[in-house]
Amino acid sequence: MSELLTLPEVGALLRLTLRQVRRLAHHPDPLPLLYLSRKEPRVDREALAAWVTRRQVAPPPYTMYSPPHDRDGTASPTSAARVDPSAAGRKARRHQQHGRPVGAIGSPHHGAGRPVDSVRRLRRAQHLNPGG
Repeated sequence: MSELLTLPEVGALLRLTLRQVRRLAHHPDPLPLLYLSRKEPRVDREALAAWVTRRQVAPPPYTMYSPPHDRDGTASPTSAARVDPSAAGRKARRHQQHGRPVGAIGSPHHGAGRPVDSVRRLRRAQHLNPGG
């Protein structure tokens, strides 16, 4: 068995914080931990090296400004993402108060106009005094 490392030592080797090392232990491809007890997880140095080489990912090829044809003259696949500068903007916003024609239903100012209770009072007074 090779050397067993503590989590802070693994963090120092990988240049990660202890919190980041603990998160790596809960990923789909977890850090290879060996528990001596419930509170003392260790990592085998050889298993760590194998885990790191397995987790290395090659960066995706940069195709944004690639030519439409490869060097050998064949057409490159058209599935490469192209930048559409016309779709970058959005419609200008209007102020809420001036977004609709005058008198439109659904005003953003809910308290606008005469209060409902004053209208009711006027109708009640007219009903009680029809001639006055």
